[in-house]
Amino acid sequence: MFKIVSNPTFTHTVTVMMPVDSGHAEETLLVTYNYLDTAEVEQFDLKSTDGTSSFLSTLIRKIDGLTDSTGQPVACTLELREKLLRMANVRLALLRHYFDAVTKVREGN
Repeated sequence: MFKIVSNPTFTHTVTVMMPVDSGHAEETLLVTYNYLDTAEVEQFDLKSTDGTSSFLSTLIRKIDGLTDSTGQPVACTLELREKLLRMANVRLALLRHYFDAVTKVREGN
């Protein structure tokens, strides 16, 4: 059966590559996405910075799994969320993960 949900969301762990001296470190965010249909996605100009920012603001319902430099949990305030959504590596990870999630097909027959 295919369930019809009025405002579908899904929560996934998203890996973000963080630049560190001599390479990168994998860090994760627990992200709740709003599922957008194709008509909703087409409303955004994903080729522009402003369009992508608007898309991410609509797409991302919640970000969890944040800690400070000592490992203590940090709540994701609106200000912190906007800061995260301005980081190029975070933006790329969030976008890639969303589109991979909504376009995944079952392997095999």
